[in-house]
Amino acid sequence: MSIRIVSKKIDVSQEAESCEPEARNVITAMIRSTKFSDASDVSSVVFETYEDLAAELMEKIQKDVTERFRVSDVKVVQRVGKIPVGECALLVTVAARRVEDALSACKFIVDEMNAELPVWKFEVKDGQDL
Repeated sequence: MSIRIVSKKIDVSQEAESCEPEARNVITAMIRSTKFSDASDVSSVVFETYEDLAAELMEKIQKDVTERFRVSDVKVVQRVGKIPVGECALLVTVAARRVEDALSACKFIVDEMNAELPVWKFEVKDGQDL
């Protein structure tokens, strides 16, 4: 089980493959990419957070999910900084023996992160400097 806040590109395949071998019966993942508006001139999105507080809240969410659902592995990777449109900004990977447990746990994590995590996003338009 791991929680990380990173500033470099998330390797989705590597993260899924890094689940514990005995936990690979069912692996579900939620990938959130950067585009969140209909504006066609958005080139990237900047994600910012208070990393210490975010890490603490992510650990609490991870603990809650392991107590509520029958899961064998949970990985959450939140990317911060300037992220080009279409790249992964958040990856939640859950391994379990049953599909229902993996999907429910993944949804729970995403819902809790949306409600609790102090992450701010703003769009950067083509040609705009930060």
